Amino acid sequence: DNYVPDFHYTYDNYLQYFPAFALVCVKSLNVEGRSTWGEMLVADAFSIAITSALSNSLKVIVGRTRPDSYATNSFPSGHTAVAFMTATMLHYEYGHLSPLVSLSAYATATAVGVSRVLNDRHWVSDVAFGAGIGVLSTQIGYLISDAIFNKKPLLEEKSYYTVDDDYSFMLGLDIS
Repeated sequence: DNYVPDFHYTYDNYLQYFPAFALVCVKSLNVEGRSTWGEMLVADAFSIAITSALSNSLKVIVGRTRPDSYATNSFPSGHTAVAFMTATMLHYEYGHLSPLVSLSAYATATAVGVSRVLNDRHWVSDVAFGAGIGVLSTQIGYLISDAIFNKKPLLEEKSYYTVDDDYSFMLGLDIS
């Protein structure tokens, strides 16, 4: 049953791509990210291919009925998979600039997942599994790209996040 019957919004159809849009905009402004344009595009192409293959295959194999009984392709949530894939891309490329970059990317992806449930299009488990597919596919995409470009794998890099004077104002911290 739909527990929020008056919730009928379609912004999640577009919001899923917002982190990718932000990624391309920041990259276009020549802000230094983790990867060159070529490395990033290869990683993102593999991420997209893996996300699409996993999501679409599972939809056919599982055949789960949507909460609104409209179709039998509920599991997993493709919108959520794409949203978390694009959020992870933005996190990998520019999360080192500020924790707020990653936080806003994943908050956007979470909003997409919540909207899919509120719109009565997916079960919570569809959304959770879709999120996992998006993150995992992007990790694999970047590992493949790193291997192609003979680059140190992302998983071996040091953590980006340290609080210093430059970012303390963004976190609301007084470190002086």
